[in-house]
Amino acid sequence: MMDENPPGVSLQEILVAEDVAGFLETLSGLSGMPFVLCGPEGTVLATFAGNGLVCDAAVSVRKDDGQGSCPCEGLRREYEEYGLVQEIRLQDWRLGEIRCCLKNHPDTGKARQSIQLAAGWIHDKITTGYNINSLSSEILNKYEELNLLYELSEEIASVFDTKEICEIVLRKALNVIGAEKASILLWDPGRERLRVMASFGLPDEIDRELEGDHDGGVCGYVFRHGKPLLVEDVADLPEGMSQGKGGYRTDSFLSVPLLASPLKVKEKVIGVINLADKPGEKAYHAGDLKLVSAISSEAALSIYNSILIRDLKENERIQKEMEIAETVQKNLLPRRAPEIPGVEFAGRCLPAKQVGGDYFDFFPDSEENVGFVVADVSGHSISSGIMMAITRGLLQSEAVQGKRPRRLLQDVNRILYDDLVSSELFITMVYFLYSPGTRRLAYANGGHNPPVLLRAENEDPELLDADGMAIGLLPGVEFEEKEMELSPGDLLVVYTDGLVEAENARGKPFGLPRLLDRIREDRHKPAAQILQGLLQAVWGHIGGPDPQDRQQDDLTLVVLKATS
Repeated sequence: MMDENPPGVSLQEILVAEDVAGFLETLSGLSGMPFVLCGPEGTVLATFAGNGLVCDAAVSVRKDDGQGSCPCEGLRREYEEYGLVQEIRLQDWRLGEIRCCLKNHPDTGKARQSIQLAAGWIHDKITTGYNINSLSSEILNKYEELNLLYELSEEIASVFDTKEICEIVLRKALNVIGAEKASILLWDPGRERLRVMASFGLPDEIDRELEGDHDGGVCGYVFRHGKPLLVEDVADLPEGMSQGKGGYRTDSFLSVPLLASPLKVKEKVIGVINLADKPGEKAYHAGDLKLVSAISSEAALSIYNSILIRDLKENERIQKEMEIAETVQKNLLPRRAPEIPGVEFAGRCLPAKQVGGDYFDFFPDSEENVGFVVADVSGHSISSGIMMAITRGLLQSEAVQGKRPRRLLQDVNRILYDDLVSSELFITMVYFLYSPGTRRLAYANGGHNPPVLLRAENEDPELLDADGMAIGLLPGVEFEEKEMELSPGDLLVVYTDGLVEAENARGKPFGLPRLLDRIREDRHKPAAQILQGLLQAVWGHIGGPDPQDRQQDDLTLVVLKATS
């Protein structure tokens, strides 16, 4: 519904100006016709009559009955019968009208032109005043808006805590516009929902309801569409949407998205600002929406940057913890191979990331026997590294008891089964037990890559396989144990799948044939040189200036070389 007068425009104030009154008085004299100027409800505002005018009816019109009347019935009828009315309007506003009496006027056409001229001149005068007032108001509003944004930017410039920035922004919005209930929600990608970061006038249960209403509620609608929502009445909400159970006093509220534009590339919706229950039971209007949108634009980038800083700090913390975990894990691996009569050992583990799931170890006992293991925990993440550490502790306690390979893998599977299932992990593992006195080597395999044995008198390597399943797949598993005697010059290579699956730039894996060829080529070298030659072959296949950076999986090698 339109106001009675346009903002900043008063017909009566304009008419008291000397130039307006002088013009109408002069026009009345020139046309020989009196003018009566009335407001939109018929209220007489002013009368103008030039010298020698005879229409006392027009001059005497006054507001007695809301329509204007003459002092006597006869004159009133003459005024109505011979009266002429010209409406004065500005856009959609009806400001009033000019009346005149045509009785005794010799030229009706001239009279009509005169009254139209008077109405047109007044209209132009009002339009000029309205435009000036509108421009002044716009300039003032723009100044106030710029001042508001300057104050806001100054206040949040040195703040990097996301929650504190949101509280400052919400406080500023409440000071400028006013609301009995307000909130700022930000998108939490980890929880995949909007989360309340600052609120005013909302009890805890309503805060929780807002967080849970990110799919079908007002907040979720504004967040998904990235468009502000100004509601004067909840009946005007988009179909299928409700305001919620906030105990709101009025039906008017507004919700504005927080749009950040990093590097001015693409706007990113990071949250929502909500205001409800404007003081005085008034409805929010377009001006309020404009201000909140300006506040949102100013605040969004600061909030976005604070989130990036927070994530950066979190990444730095995680990186530091990863470096500590890497150091701890390296300390869990054997620093040197044991010195056992009749054999040479060499071992190396290279995680694809700082913390991996590969593991190897040696377990010499008091009788100079030595057990050794190569294992691969699925994945190469923190959880894999933790499980590797748990497995190491268990293996050390089981191996010192002198258990045979078959029994050892059975017990490890039984003890670790529940932990592996709950962690959704499994372990492939091959365990050897070597007895220097008899030169016998026994082993059992739990789903691991078959080790490679190259006998001194043979040219073709053989793959050592034994029946068994990966640790953690079934609670009760039987493992096959096999045994052999080593002769001088025999070579055993145990590896994880990261070696044979290492890919070059074209996606082609290193593969078992290349491994076997390299073993044949280096078979006469010491164990440490054979191990290093295999690693060099893998890195050469991967290619690039730093092939270890392109390593996709953990890589572990243990080499045993039988000597005389």
